Amino acid sequence: MVYLYKEIIRYYSLLRFAISLLLVQFLYLIKKGIYSMLEHIKYLPAHVLGMHAAGHVTIGDYEKALRPLLEQQVKQTGRINFLLVLETNIKNFTAGAWCGNIRLGLKYFTRWNKVAVVTDQDGVREFSHLFKYILPGKFAGYKLEELHEAVKWVTEVK
Repeated sequence: MVYLYKEIIRYYSLLRFAISLLLVQFLYLIKKGIYSMLEHIKYLPAHVLGMHAAGHVTIGDYEKALRPLLEQQVKQTGRINFLLVLETNIKNFTAGAWCGNIRLGLKYFTRWNKVAVVTDQDGVREFSHLFKYILPGKFAGYKLEELHEAVKWVTEVK
C-alpha cells in the first residue's frame, strides 16, 4: 500500500510539473504575439470579415490580427461587413485594445456596411446598437445562441 501511495504522489508531481511547463509556454506564445486572443473566423464568405475574441485582448491582437484583415477587406470589396463573436468579458480588453478599436472604426468611417456583435453580455449588445447613430452602416447585436442568425444577416447581400 505504501508503494502505491508513493507512485500516486510521483505521478501527481509529474503532472503538476507538466501543466506548469505548458502554462509557461502558453504565456510565452501570448507575449510574443504568436497566439492571439483575437482569431480570424475563416468559414465566412469573402465579402464578410469575422473575428472571434476570447480571453485577454490587447492592442497587439488588433495590430496583428484585425488591422491587416480590415485593410484587405476594404481593398477587395470597398466596404466592411463584420462579424464579432465575443466570448470574453469586455473587461478583458486592455485600454490599448479599446483605443485600437476606436482608431480602426474612425479610419474606415465610411466603409462600414454591416456589423454583427454576438455575445451573451447584454450591455455590449446594447452598446453596439449605439454605433448606428455614430457610424454609417447597419449594426445588430445577437446572443451567442443566435450566432446562426447573425451570420445569415451579416452575409446577406442586397
